[in-house]
Amino acid sequence: MPGRDTGDPAGSLLPTRPVEVLRLERVPRRTDRLQVHFAGCEPVELALEVVERHRLAAGDVLDPRTLRTLLDEHEAWRVRSAALSLLSYRARGREELGRRLRRKGFAAARVRRCLHELEAAGLLDDR
Repeated sequence: MPGRDTGDPAGSLLPTRPVEVLRLERVPRRTDRLQVHFAGCEPVELALEVVERHRLAAGDVLDPRTLRTLLDEHEAWRVRSAALSLLSYRARGREELGRRLRRKGFAAARVRRCLHELEAAGLLDDR
């Protein structure tokens, strides 16, 4: 998957028909991600958290809508992970954190949703 978030993960690479999960493999040096291989299309990288939440396993058949959901959840996870990483260094306000996330290439709408969730959890410092 591309490093920058265009708001449309995997773009037009999504299959138009159901695909079978062939295997799931750990991504080297990334214990929080899995490479998911499908029959007839390119593999995708997904957060382990997303794979576990959906109980994805080899042999599962995914329709295009479900695959889109998995990719969208993975992108939301990427934004949240980047935000939490930035917050691990020091407290940041909503505007600063949003600016930093957009500079990393995340879509503005996705950043807004992430900031809303972090604010609701009391993790932003806007004093």
